[in-house]
Amino acid sequence: PFFVGEEVRPSVLEMEESRTTPPPLLSESELITLMDRNGIGTDATMPQHIKTIKDREYVSETEGRLLLPSQLGVALVLGFKAYAGLPNGGIDLSLPNLRRAMEQEMGRIAAGQQNKATFLEQCLAEMTRIFHMVARNPQVLEQQ
Repeated sequence: PFFVGEEVRPSVLEMEESRTTPPPLLSESELITLMDRNGIGTDATMPQHIKTIKDREYVSETEGRLLLPSQLGVALVLGFKAYAGLPNGGIDLSLPNLRRAMEQEMGRIAAGQQNKATFLEQCLAEMTRIFHMVARNPQVLEQQ
């Protein structure tokens, strides 16, 4: 163990050449587990979300029944991530945060803890803000 302020002299410094590797591919059931963990969808809607990403060709299915991102799917995620770095409220649209917050608020509406009209007004304002952010910054996608 080391202590704060201790001076250490390394005896060896080695550099290895390597490349990062992509995360492992997911099966539908693993994706459903991640969606559930992130509060996206319900048991009834999760299969439809997966069908949608297949129908839109964001992913295809391998022979081993794993979901393989397409070039379009990868480009979409990279484009979504690019908006995170914008000043004044940039947001990483590839993360589940926005969707999770919306799903939680819809649950609160169902439980009688949130007003539907208020939620819709807030949601529409946020979606409008994001739309304008994307529309004002098309060069972000062009740089990807």
